[in-house]
Amino acid sequence: MGYDFHITRANSWFDSEQYPITLEEWESFARGNQSLELELDSSITFTNFGTLNIYALKCDPSRDVTLSWYDFRIEVTGIQDIEAIRACVILAEALQANFLGDEGEKYLPDGTGISEE
Repeated sequence: MGYDFHITRANSWFDSEQYPITLEEWESFARGNQSLELELDSSITFTNFGTLNIYALKCDPSRDVTLSWYDFRIEVTGIQDIEAIRACVILAEALQANFLGDEGEKYLPDGTGISEE
């Protein structure tokens, strides 16, 4: 299992439901954002949420960062470098949200992560 990132309005991604990004808000944002592209051949199905779209953030022609809504936050996978982190921080800021790592560190616009401890 790889290291994942999260776009959330909460200070901890575990608390995303308290500060939600709704599915409708995410879909509207993602479809209107030129840096995101709907993955036509990919989706994910949850028993409690149904089938959800997966979007790609084109960071490099050879790989994609994928974003998908889950449990009132955006799950981000495939990050390989600081440029992808910076691009995701920009997306998070546009959603008035934070870009957090699995361990709770918050990423800044320059791509550096800071721990809240």
